[in-house]
Amino acid sequence: VNGRVIVDVKPTHADQFAIELTKRAEGYTEKSAIERAENINYQWQLNDNLLTFDPYFTFRKEDKLRDQKIRIVIRVPEGKTVFFNKKMDRVIYNVKNRQDYYDGNMVGHFWKTENNELTISKSTSYENEME
Repeated sequence: VNGRVIVDVKPTHADQFAIELTKRAEGYTEKSAIERAENINYQWQLNDNLLTFDPYFTFRKEDKLRDQKIRIVIRVPEGKTVFFNKKMDRVIYNVKNRQDYYDGNMVGHFWKTENNELTISKSTSYENEME
């Protein structure tokens, strides 16, 4: 069984990028909720400076649908830049930015952290974007 991943991007005052991954699930007891959350399987990769997220996670059929979720927050230091390729429109969710772009319109652009908020840095066409 699988579920959808939600990725958010937020500024940080730290000097380095950080990734926060939170798994959650419902359960009849707190213990069963924690066990279901721990049973969520999710893959992401970091190769050099390219971060790749799978758009879905999986969990055991025995765990049933219990509002399983994965939320990932990418923390971007001041003055650093991120780029969302076209596949990211499936996973980014409610990313605040100075230009007030909707999530799907943020793809294909470089975003830089300035004054504690994301702002568009420069654009690129889909033909030139990284796959």
